[in-house]
Amino acid sequence: MQLIVRPMIQRSSRKLLRVDISLSNMPFYRVQSRSVRNKRVNPWSSESIRREEISIEALVAKRDALLEQIEKEEREAEKRTNRGKYHGGASAEDVDIPRYNYHFWEKVLTEQDRQDLASHDIHSMEDLFTAHQSAEASLSRYRNIEKLPPKLRFARQFYKDIPKKLHASGIAKARAAALRRP
Repeated sequence: MQLIVRPMIQRSSRKLLRVDISLSNMPFYRVQSRSVRNKRVNPWSSESIRREEISIEALVAKRDALLEQIEKEEREAEKRTNRGKYHGGASAEDVDIPRYNYHFWEKVLTEQDRQDLASHDIHSMEDLFTAHQSAEASLSRYRNIEKLPPKLRFARQFYKDIPKKLHASGIAKARAAALRRP
């Protein structure tokens, strides 16, 4: 449909302006261009979907590898626990640290050792261990054993001598057992 419209400002009175008026050119009115929606996938979105699928596959593979590693570690831990359980080792539930510390304090250390420790205000294995840890922490800062307080110096030296005391205790125990045999 065409209309002949006279412009408001005319350059020449003889020229008429032709204007094409259709419904699609009308503002705020949209004419549907097709009745069926196109089912074709946009190539840009298909590329992004493909990349997402690849990243999801990689994440699933990582998850499966981690689950497999966790299962393997659990099996190894169970084997270690069973080995200790059935071959004379102590499992974590059976260990009673205070009992072992008391046994060490009473049976391995001599009366003279206990008196020396008491003179430095150390009355148990826990006190000895705490003093040794404090000495090691101080040495990591100062690197000079002479700067340590006497208690920490003594605790550090005594703690270092524990393997010798265990060895001496084992020898004494073996001698006592040999003397008891007929």
